[in-house]
Amino acid sequence: MKKIMAVCLSLILCFSVIPVSIFAAETSGVFSSGVSWEYDSGSQTLSISGNGDIDDFKDLVSIPWKSYSKEIKNINISEGVTGIGDYALSWCENVTSIVLPSTVARIGVDAFGWCSNLKNITLSDNLKTIDSEAFAWCKSLETIEIPANVNDIDSKAFLWCYSLESITVNSSNNKYKSFDGVLFDTEENSLVSYPPGKGNAEYTVPENIAEIEESAFMDNKILTGITIGNIKEIGDKAFFGCEKLYDINILGVEEVGELAFYRCSSMVKIILPENTRAVGKNAFKNCTNLELAAFYGNDTKFDKDVFEGASQAAIAGNEHSSVMKYANNNEIPFYQIVNVIYGGNNVNFDPMAFVVNNSTTLVPMRAVFEMLGADVDWDETSSTAIASKDGITISIQIGSSILYRNGEAITLSEAGRLTADKTYVPLRAVSEAFGNDVQWDGETAAVIIN
Repeated sequence: MKKIMAVCLSLILCFSVIPVSIFAAETSGVFSSGVSWEYDSGSQTLSISGNGDIDDFKDLVSIPWKSYSKEIKNINISEGVTGIGDYALSWCENVTSIVLPSTVARIGVDAFGWCSNLKNITLSDNLKTIDSEAFAWCKSLETIEIPANVNDIDSKAFLWCYSLESITVNSSNNKYKSFDGVLFDTEENSLVSYPPGKGNAEYTVPENIAEIEESAFMDNKILTGITIGNIKEIGDKAFFGCEKLYDINILGVEEVGELAFYRCSSMVKIILPENTRAVGKNAFKNCTNLELAAFYGNDTKFDKDVFEGASQAAIAGNEHSSVMKYANNNEIPFYQIVNVIYGGNNVNFDPMAFVVNNSTTLVPMRAVFEMLGADVDWDETSSTAIASKDGITISIQIGSSILYRNGEAITLSEAGRLTADKTYVPLRAVSEAFGNDVQWDGETAAVIIN
């Protein structure tokens, strides 16, 4: 026993005299490509030199200078270095400016991720590739210019760069262009990336664009309105987390990607046109204030859990359509879209007219009163609409199943209601109250008012 204790004491003494420097973090090294690095703690400078790439890393933990990453203030990269590997210079929080040498051709995944004070970076003239999240969370970066030879930019390259107001492109670049600070792929006719710090509350996608790429507007904190023309696809996560996005106008879209509008919590309605063929998984997940999702197509295909977490949503569509089937199969309230014809002319309501409970057509209140030629007043205190025409005055209170015509109470089949920030009232009741004849054409799903 004494012998064992003596051996243990000897080992302890041996380790106690080993210099502390042996356990200190390395201050220099060489990558597999032959590129070397050195960190000077006095000037807080990381220097990288040689011919070849900085290695790819799987995360911050595997980076050789991880112990210094939050201390580094200066990064000097010499001519000859050809690539900035995945995660290589991430979390260098005190670096404010970087100039890449002309030899750098690739910026890897998360290469500068979480460099939260990086304001300026000069990219290499020979740069060709900017990978996914290359500058993610560079929240101080205000502008960036894409050089002439870049031919591959991942649409997620600038995620969460909340100060980035503009992405510009060298005029000699044949693949990418910038218009109004937004990045476009001219070969694919796609919108690649909308700068997260761009100050506009509303944006209109240019008419010639065929696709909004994956995550192009992701987690935008400013945008409240978007207008989209005829496009083929809204990509996966395109508007993911755009919590202020409220007003969405889409003229035409064939496909809506997975998680495309995830957690757009200000959105109360979405109207998708007749040519919409497919809606991806979780497309409207956690859109907690979404009340009306309308689909004009008869054969739209829905992936799994499109409206998961959107518990207030009702779906509007055509009778006997795939939309109706999807709503019924998923126990989501369904409203049948109907046409309204007044004086022989089709009337377009925004949002549309629809039938509830298989019997009553509801229409936006102000629009229908104006269609009928009535003057409209609104009593905010009692939430009551008052409309007058040719000596007839009717009033209807939201939530009440009673309509008053010149003081006479008329019982309604459906109460007036607030849906998608619009006040809806029963079409037949208000039309007949003003002396109009109302007919229903089941074959064309049309209400005809004479």
